[in-house]
Amino acid sequence: MADTHDEIERALEEARRAREDADRLRREAKIEADRLKDEARRARDEARRLRDQARSEHKSPRGASAGFAPPGAAGPHGPRTRSEQDDSATAVTAQQDVSFAGIKRVQIDQTAGKLTVRPCKEGESPGVLSSSNKAAPEITVTRDGDQLHIEVKLTKGWIFRRRQGATTLIRIGAEPLDQVKIDNGYGDTEVHGVTAGDIRVNIGAGSFQGILNRGMLDVNVGAGKLAVLSHSGLARCDSGTGDVLLDIAEVAEGEYKVDVGLGRAEVRLPTGAQVFIKLSSGIGKSRLDFPSAPESAPTRLRLNSGIGECVVKPRDPSAAAQATAGASTVNPAGQQRPQRTSRAARASSRREAEEMRVLQMLEQGKITPQDAADLIAALQGSSQPQFDDEEPTLFS
Repeated sequence: MADTHDEIERALEEARRAREDADRLRREAKIEADRLKDEARRARDEARRLRDQARSEHKSPRGASAGFAPPGAAGPHGPRTRSEQDDSATAVTAQQDVSFAGIKRVQIDQTAGKLTVRPCKEGESPGVLSSSNKAAPEITVTRDGDQLHIEVKLTKGWIFRRRQGATTLIRIGAEPLDQVKIDNGYGDTEVHGVTAGDIRVNIGAGSFQGILNRGMLDVNVGAGKLAVLSHSGLARCDSGTGDVLLDIAEVAEGEYKVDVGLGRAEVRLPTGAQVFIKLSSGIGKSRLDFPSAPESAPTRLRLNSGIGECVVKPRDPSAAAQATAGASTVNPAGQQRPQRTSRAARASSRREAEEMRVLQMLEQGKITPQDAADLIAALQGSSQPQFDDEEPTLFS
């Protein structure tokens, strides 16, 4: 009788602890949700500030032609004038050659728009090329010892309207650098094939894509998606609101860290890598499909999501190909019967298999990082703001 009473007491105690844990998780989720709201509010305030700054720098033309745009031609704040339509039809370009001789550190700042940073291809020379539909962006290049500072500013234009930000291409030298720092207020940022001891990227609102980079990578996006593909070295990714994909080709000793406030976080690791993995999700599922090494392992991965799913999986392309085919079950008669999977899941698996095939070709040197970026964007169906259809190619 006493044993039964003790068992009841233990069960009640366990139930009480479970309730306390649930209450604690709810409180933490509420705190995280409030934090995310504050971050989203700050991102909106920053977006409004940049928009108001762009408006103040742009003076609408006055005179007989103002306000008499053809039917259907309207800007974000009303009808577009004929002069505005003419300006948007042609891009104004600014370019500047840059010498990277003796340079070890590079700082790149852009107000808004699409920014691409990559090494020179064969036959190209280092430099900066930037274009805008309203006026030529202002390019400033300064050198201080072994540090180079490149700044691209918009002089006027509605930077939040489609194709109205600056489209900038920065071609750096082929030699490895000690540090590359990139700041983009708003827009898409792409970094392809860069080798540096330290690569740091900060984006207020927009998206980031990095392909075939090597070194310690640290990316922070206030609001927007973040994708790091075929990376060699340590990486840290932080997104306030937006999905994060971290695909590691070669692991390094140290800590990998992914923090997502609101969104899905996925990490792909090479098969056989010894990594201690720790997942944490406030509200959402956590799925670990990769064997975690002991806590004493020299390589560690910490993956956190406030609201959203956390996934760690191998980057083996055969796994994605098998997932495409779908699992099978055996019915009572002993006949093979395919297991039904959702159309969205099958499409996602096929896309992942194709992405891995693109990355394999990239790692084998069959395609360039820019080719890989274009292929992956086509597979995913880009939904991010686009500022230009092609990469500028005026440098020779």
